[in-house]
Amino acid sequence: MWVELIGWGGAVVLLLTLGRQVYTQWRDGRAQGVSRWLFVGQLTASTAFLVYSWLLHNWVFVVTNALLLVTAAVGEWIYLRNRKLEDAATLAADGQGRHSDNELLGYARQIAELANEAATIAGAVAAALVPGKSERTP
Repeated sequence: MWVELIGWGGAVVLLLTLGRQVYTQWRDGRAQGVSRWLFVGQLTASTAFLVYSWLLHNWVFVVTNALLLVTAAVGEWIYLRNRKLEDAATLAADGQGRHSDNELLGYARQIAELANEAATIAGAVAAALVPGKSERTP
């Protein structure tokens, strides 16, 4: 039991750390200093680790990696929103007008589609790797 508590403790610290970064990025409304590849890499890694943890039946890491996947998706959405807001502010300052909120919704839809595709791939990989799951019984 105490071994799992160590795992859960580490998960809480990691999620709080990443959550704070995403919150700060949201609060500041700026994309400067944040790489888009941070969240793309986190989406990819979290999906792979989620499948791996599920195959090992390690529920500490299944939950942690599922929450990290959500954190990465939210972080990516905030990054894209902030970048668009910065671009809109630059254009407004130049007298070229503002971007519409529809563009931001388009980015949110793209992120949702990416997360859905990642989940589909994760499910297919898990089904292929779990013995007996890919065989159909009559």
